[in-house]
Amino acid sequence: MIGKDNTWEYINPKFKEMFGYDLNDIPNGKQWFRLAYPDPDQRRQVISAWIEKTDSTKAGGEFITVDFKVRCKDGTEKIILFKRVLLHTGDHLLTCEDITELKQTMEELRIARREATELSEFLKKMFGRYLSKEVMDSLLQDPSALELGGERRNVTIMMTDLRGFTAVSERLEPEQVVRMLNNYFEVMVEVIHQHHGTINELVGDSLLVIFGAPQEIPDRAQKAIACAIAMQNAMAQVNRENSTLGLPELEMGIGLHD
Repeated sequence: MIGKDNTWEYINPKFKEMFGYDLNDIPNGKQWFRLAYPDPDQRRQVISAWIEKTDSTKAGGEFITVDFKVRCKDGTEKIILFKRVLLHTGDHLLTCEDITELKQTMEELRIARREATELSEFLKKMFGRYLSKEVMDSLLQDPSALELGGERRNVTIMMTDLRGFTAVSERLEPEQVVRMLNNYFEVMVEVIHQHHGTINELVGDSLLVIFGAPQEIPDRAQKAIACAIAMQNAMAQVNRENSTLGLPELEMGIGLHD
């Protein structure tokens, strides 16, 4: 209990247990601030906040201050949330709550959320080229779908191959081969994602695609057939780009198995 002249009239046992101070250590607010906030700059900030909040407190109403770090008698620091009530008598009733563990837990959760977000973005960048957005989101929401050991599931397999690519690549510079493959894969990957396929492997000029894993697709065979047709139609776009770059036209073969 704090009197009108800022003297401390009563400190309950819980306060002493929390901070280690008794009335002999802190007979008034001035001494409390010196002990609890030994750093002068911090002390000035806390006192300024106290004065501002006290002046705005109305009699009979409760005002919860911001939390502060407090130096205890044994030298340790705790984060304390103070509640100060101005009574009708003009006296102030001061209560405090140790929220050190709560603050630490909140900080740990904040760091964990940030790390989870960073990991999610990293995984999307790593595997976004091979998995559709829907599949990526599903796996991030339910990582158990990737448990070691796997599971038996009916899927539709697609294998693609560029006809005569070995002979074509032998006539081109390495940089031209890379540019031609990048253009081809960029177009095909987009089509595959649109049809919910999962790219299992990129082997040279070939693509191994799965429909029905890791996400189940009820009409996987129909999706695979539609994807194959769309990929063949998209070869016109690939060859237009090749023509612009002075590269030869390509032909693609596709095999499906359900």
